Amino acid sequence: MLNFRTATVAQLIDEATMIENEVGAFYAALSPAQINWQPAPDSWSVGQCLQHICMANEGYFVDFAAVTEGRKQHTFWERLPLLPRLIGPLIISGLTPGQSRPIPTPPGFMPRAAAAAADLLDRFRAQQRRIVGYLSTTRDMPLERIIVTSPAVGFVAYPMLDAYRIMIVHERLHQVQMEAVAAAQRAIPV
Repeated sequence: MLNFRTATVAQLIDEATMIENEVGAFYAALSPAQINWQPAPDSWSVGQCLQHICMANEGYFVDFAAVTEGRKQHTFWERLPLLPRLIGPLIISGLTPGQSRPIPTPPGFMPRAAAAAADLLDRFRAQQRRIVGYLSTTRDMPLERIIVTSPAVGFVAYPMLDAYRIMIVHERLHQVQMEAVAAAQRAIPV
């Protein structure tokens, strides 16, 4: 597995492309009932996992667009000298599949009860292409010095390279979760 704490832009482009292909093939092979099946009332379905990924990713696009268009203005939290460089690696470690403990989901990123199967996959694929586009456009920028704010918590900021790493490791974490939900469903005797 990729070391997300040190992943380069090129590695993140490859990983985002791989995730798009793997999740796309996996999700497209499921029926709407399989996509919306929940192992327990307080557990997410495959569709809810993908919906959550899309909601979380969307929050970054305003900052990413501002950076690529040269109009990014740093907030108070983003200007703090040391704090942003410490938080990103902690979040990345907390999201790494197999090494993480559940992190509470911010209310704004809680998925709805059911997911529209086809529309959601199209939305995810479009977002992945957008992420790869941002990665490609910014690859030669000083991404360790450009600070962005977490879309989940407004007073948390980290370098843009860490934001990319967080997005991709977060996707990988929920890909593993989606596969576990599908496996649990297949294990139920008919």
